[in-house]
Amino acid sequence: MLAISQRSVVVLVNPSLSRLTRLPAQFRSRVEISRVLLRHFAQVAGVSLRLLGDIGDAAASFRSLANCQIVAGDPVSFWRDNDVSRRLGPPDTQVIYVGGAWLDQDVLAAALSAVHIGYDTRVLVDVSIALTYFDRAWALERLEQHDVLMTTMRQTMTEWSLAAQDENISRQLRNALQQ
Repeated sequence: MLAISQRSVVVLVNPSLSRLTRLPAQFRSRVEISRVLLRHFAQVAGVSLRLLGDIGDAAASFRSLANCQIVAGDPVSFWRDNDVSRRLGPPDTQVIYVGGAWLDQDVLAAALSAVHIGYDTRVLVDVSIALTYFDRAWALERLEQHDVLMTTMRQTMTEWSLAAQDENISRQLRNALQQ
């Protein structure tokens, strides 16, 4: 099933850039570029965005987006809340995209929780970081066991451009992918 941006929610767990300081420069740079893409594509596609957990300096870059909400509190406890579906986004939400830190802990918990609730769940691997390569491999394997799809921002934008009912939005997404 193609994901439609208007029926999707992106959840960034612990998106604070301070969490990237332990990463080698090449990985930090790649995650930062993917976050810039995420911000741009969220603005063009109108997708709902939720920031959970340690938000820190990430709030400044995402707060201005119309569909962005900052959700205070523990990112794991959020999924245990009785009204989590309402807090995630519109009632017709079908697909949850999860990314952030740490892939092997809070992102894993968020993705498994979204699957348990009944959402088609995908992990944005290019905006997700783990503490070690071993932890990353283990987390991705565990997610696959629960039918969570792995994707990147570019793959997601390609999918949203194909599914967009508005030709103008589809064209804007495709043009952004060319840059």
